[in-house]
Amino acid sequence: QQVEASLISIDASLPNFTDVDNLPFTTFDFNTLLDVFNKNEIKDNLQKVEVHFEIDNTFNRDFDFVFDFLDANDNITYTIFLNLDKTTQTTFDQVIEGTDLQNLKNSRKINVHISVVNATTIDNTPNAFIDFKSSATLFF
Repeated sequence: QQVEASLISIDASLPNFTDVDNLPFTTFDFNTLLDVFNKNEIKDNLQKVEVHFEIDNTFNRDFDFVFDFLDANDNITYTIFLNLDKTTQTTFDQVIEGTDLQNLKNSRKINVHISVVNATTIDNTPNAFIDFKSSATLFF
């Protein structure tokens, strides 16, 4: 049996990468709760997780995305790293099983860290955006 669920979606344009003074910044962090592993039935029967990413980056900049899965004490249980090349569409799948899956099952939230690579500012390409979607398929 398998179940698919949405994880994180981001649709960001240049205004999303500016501070209150309208100055661009090159890093962005946020946390989101992950409650799927709060249920013992899921933790006890889960055999494998496949995480799927679809990203459309129209900025003229490369980005690094780091997804740190954290336990209740903010310790990292699992990390997924993605490099997004400028002006590309990217798909990426990560299969998690074995010891990595056992560690992942202790996760309670995800910290997402996005940074511009090899640039001091984000570019100002008109109408540029990042459209990011992720999902997970849980196998029992």
